[in-house]
Amino acid sequence: MMTRRCAFAIALTTATLGVPAQPTLERRTEAPNADLDFARRLSSAFGHAADRIEPAVVHVTSVERVQQVRRRFGRIVERGDVVEQQTGLGSGVIIDELGHVVTNAHVITADQRTGNIADRLIVRLADGREYDAELIGADTESDLAVLRIEADGLVAASWGDSEAASVGQWVIAVGSPFGFDQSVTAGIISSKGRPSLESGRGNNQRPMFQEFLQTDAAINPGNSGGPLVDLEGRVLGINTAIASRSGGNNGLGFAIPADIVRSVASRIIENGRVDRGYIGITWNLSEPTIEPELARRLGIVGGVRVTTVMDDGPADDAGLEPGDIITRFGARTTENATRLRNAIAIAVPGAVVEVEYYRGDRRRTTTLRVIDRETGLAIASQAREVPALGVYAGNRVLEQTDRRGRVVGSFTGAEIIRLDPDGPAAGVGLEPGDIIVDVDGRTIDGAEDLADRVDDRDVARGVTIGIYRPSPTGRGGLRGTVEIRTGD
Repeated sequence: MMTRRCAFAIALTTATLGVPAQPTLERRTEAPNADLDFARRLSSAFGHAADRIEPAVVHVTSVERVQQVRRRFGRIVERGDVVEQQTGLGSGVIIDELGHVVTNAHVITADQRTGNIADRLIVRLADGREYDAELIGADTESDLAVLRIEADGLVAASWGDSEAASVGQWVIAVGSPFGFDQSVTAGIISSKGRPSLESGRGNNQRPMFQEFLQTDAAINPGNSGGPLVDLEGRVLGINTAIASRSGGNNGLGFAIPADIVRSVASRIIENGRVDRGYIGITWNLSEPTIEPELARRLGIVGGVRVTTVMDDGPADDAGLEPGDIITRFGARTTENATRLRNAIAIAVPGAVVEVEYYRGDRRRTTTLRVIDRETGLAIASQAREVPALGVYAGNRVLEQTDRRGRVVGSFTGAEIIRLDPDGPAAGVGLEPGDIIVDVDGRTIDGAEDLADRVDDRDVARGVTIGIYRPSPTGRGGLRGTVEIRTGD
């Protein structure tokens, strides 16, 4: 009786309080037709994009020739055969029927510390054919390279408009993550105009011309160099990097925008190197964009305030002044310093470009003629010609850091800005960007000191030049010496 009574009391209380009875769980047996139709259309769109781009996507393998050695107690006691050893893998995309392939510069690099290119580059097509690739040129500052293969029946990718791409837009990434060829992942564009993962500056404040579309499409090691495409299968960017603590995909992938890729690739194909634009301005590196309050007042998203204008440079001739806020350069909006730096860099030297800017609260426009960056830097850095070496060199201050990256001192060298391809310096492998730090073991105090210390007689009998070459990764660099001798 007690049990029955308690049961009744509980039931009565439940009814009195009005607690609803538990609903019966029903399994949905079929989705509404409209939902299925939408899902099928979206799936079809992804399939269409993959079908369009996959024939143009290639697998890139870098191979280094290494001599086998036998060691005893750390010393080499026997040298063996030279063998080929895979040093890296990545992806690439065919951009024309002539066989030009765009990939990342780091994909073809055998040693990321030195920046040395692999001895052999192998390109495997979507249909399984393999070819040895010729390196047309590499640009470490944008992390792009162009290869070329001799093959028939190539399918070239189509370019999309990375400037018109919008945040939230569907995209797919195609490549060879962990060596799995022709892998396709989907996501959206998460952000635009992201600065370089090296904060836009290389070692010793050397510029890095990088900018990224951010995506949550899965990107993993091996995807580097492959395309990020829209639903029409058009290339919006080249997948380059991930932000990850584990080394794998965490939904933070980065692709170089197509407009930068096209500019760099076309100049490499035409000239074997990248001639960048220059207009003779600087801005405050610690303030990459204008203050939010000012942007709201002007009704703009952002802009870059000019701090200095080089006398008689393109910007000066166009009437730009310190304090002006640049909001557009050519076809590119310039919400931040990364966008402005790259807009100037991809402008073809000699091109006339329209610039939109604010002076005070008034919007203005002007036009200017872009000059070559090397020429501009030579002027700005008071470069001196050193005929005996066949170089133009400018002053460069190098910071010395401890193991924790703290600046503990600095010294001045002479940075090679331009060199005669047939001159003595080029003959021993020196390149623009190399910094001469001493002559015959004696340190030099900049470009003028170098010009005064080295003449034709020195080079004829032989002179030893100390060189610092910043790493392509932007971290550290290599010190070394070369001997230049033109006499018998």
